[in-house]
Amino acid sequence: SDGDDIRSVKDATGNLNGNEDQISGKDDIQWIRSHLGGWNLDALGDLAWQKIAAVEGAASLIQHLVIQHVRCLGEADALRREAAESERQLEGRHKKIEELKATCLIRDQDCCTLESRIDKLAQEGQKQRRAWAQEKEDLEKRLAR
Repeated sequence: SDGDDIRSVKDATGNLNGNEDQISGKDDIQWIRSHLGGWNLDALGDLAWQKIAAVEGAASLIQHLVIQHVRCLGEADALRREAAESERQLEGRHKKIEELKATCLIRDQDCCTLESRIDKLAQEGQKQRRAWAQEKEDLEKRLAR
């Protein structure tokens, strides 16, 4: 887990800042072996690890590599979480865009309906004005007689 990795990184960092004698100790070798599980180094036996620990600075180098690996795993997990969140946000935005497109289509249809109604009312208005004009003309003719 992330908590174990952080604690392990702190432990290793503490060992790296300590004496070389402490770094090549059995506990450090066990720590290194436990963190190299996915690196296909399981075939190395105790004797091989003791030889590695005997090389000056080798244990420190391995611990440094393990620390970097643990940090990279943490960064990769954070990036995966960030990417997943970005995907969710992008999906939400695509959904919102589709909703807005549907709303715009409905609004366009509403506008066409309103324009049609306006045209119809304008025609009816013109017809009514002509009828009133005709009625007025007829009334004026009657009055003139």
